Amino acid sequence: MKTTGKSSNFLSRAFVTIAAVTITSFVTAFAASAVSLAIPSIGLEFHTKASLTGWIVTGYMFTVAAVTMPFGRLADHVGRKRIFMAGIGVFAAFSSATILLAHSFAITLLFRIFQGVGAAMIYSTVTAIAVDSFPPEKRGEVLGCTVSATYIGITGGPVLGGILIDAFGWRSLFVFSLIVVAIAFIVTFFCFKGLSEEKLCLKRGLNLKLFVRNPNYSLSVLASFFSYSATFAVGYLLSVYLQTNMGFSSRVAGLVLVSQPIVMAIIAPFSGKFSDRSSPYLLASIGMGICAAGLLVFLFLRKTTSLIVIIADLIVVGIGFGIFSPPNTNAIMSSVEAQDYNTASSVLATVRAFGQTASMAIVTLVFSVKIGSATFDNVASRLLDKSMHTCFAIFSGLCFVGIFLSARRHP
Repeated sequence: MKTTGKSSNFLSRAFVTIAAVTITSFVTAFAASAVSLAIPSIGLEFHTKASLTGWIVTGYMFTVAAVTMPFGRLADHVGRKRIFMAGIGVFAAFSSATILLAHSFAITLLFRIFQGVGAAMIYSTVTAIAVDSFPPEKRGEVLGCTVSATYIGITGGPVLGGILIDAFGWRSLFVFSLIVVAIAFIVTFFCFKGLSEEKLCLKRGLNLKLFVRNPNYSLSVLASFFSYSATFAVGYLLSVYLQTNMGFSSRVAGLVLVSQPIVMAIIAPFSGKFSDRSSPYLLASIGMGICAAGLLVFLFLRKTTSLIVIIADLIVVGIGFGIFSPPNTNAIMSSVEAQDYNTASSVLATVRAFGQTASMAIVTLVFSVKIGSATFDNVASRLLDKSMHTCFAIFSGLCFVGIFLSARRHP
């Protein structure tokens, strides 16, 4: 009876932990993607040049990429619990500040950068906390849940964000983020209450030798970078194309784009669970191959393409990424020892942020070369076609590189 009580208490705490990390994974990803829809509104309110307003998105992403690793290192010394909770607090504080005090573009950008600091503190510890809460045979299943939450936030953010902006203005995005992260803080506080810091804090330096001595780890991290680089900007590209060249409203575009995250959310937990029982390397490679096939189909996108075809192809990409991401994350975390979980978690978050930044940088570069100084309301349809096809050709190539890297791993 005593053993059963301890087991029940462990399971209860473990599942509450997953609830906390799932909520925070969603809201930080939402904050990274949904705000891109608010850029025109922010620019108009503060009379800011279009070339500068993009820093609201880029500043957040660069901050996450720059400081995630240092916070992962700090977590090795002061504990994952403290860094994770502090990250939620910082994220919430600067969401509140943006709602109440952002009366100029410079202040808004500054608050956005500090919000990125909070997100980095969360990213540097969230995967390690999730992995450490369950036994190894459940690792893939747990990671599948957190990956689902992340990609619902990333890809679904523009849909929900568009609705909020249309109804309540751009500050409503930060109100929503504040409410969600407040829930996460309450759940996390009660989850960690009474939990010894030693369980969450393993004293270990930032072990960069992992990249040299552990080829499976290195290849998995590189595969992750190429996957994010190839897929992050897909939603942005299709949103522009559906509204500009095909003449659909933002609401219709959002409903089309939501098909991908829904599929990813359904597939990811199952692929994560399955990766506990079979080779995560093989599953990840198959998923990347499906992604590449879906991206290749978008090379033939035209104004006359049926919405059914576009939705079907988004579903294919969603299935591919849903199959790839949890097993690949499982492969990364399984290839290191427990004392290196913080390092692996921080590296994964940093790679994700750099991959997302690279994806948008590719789109920006291609549009600059192909379209030049034209705006979306007067750009020629054929130029946008060429730009889209160039981007999808590059993204398909990145996916094939990812397949090569993923397939070189050995059990």
